[in-house]
Amino acid sequence: MDRDRLVYEVALESDSPGLTRAMRKEALIRTVTHLIDCHDWEFSWDPRGLRLTHDAHTFVLGVPAVFLAYLQDGPKE
Repeated sequence: MDRDRLVYEVALESDSPGLTRAMRKEALIRTVTHLIDCHDWEFSWDPRGLRLTHDAHTFVLGVPAVFLAYLQDGPKE
């Protein structure tokens, strides 16, 4: 998926245009988790990717370059 398509999908699925970096981070997580049952796993951002945490367990998933480009677009905060 290219950056323009990702911007469209995030705006559509998260119901947020994501103007600041914090808003884009939150909107992208809402988009990624929209149709899945997370089974009490919490999603957050890590410098290396998307962190999943459940109780004492945690791991980081790498993300595509288009996700990082999307997060860096626009104002920082």
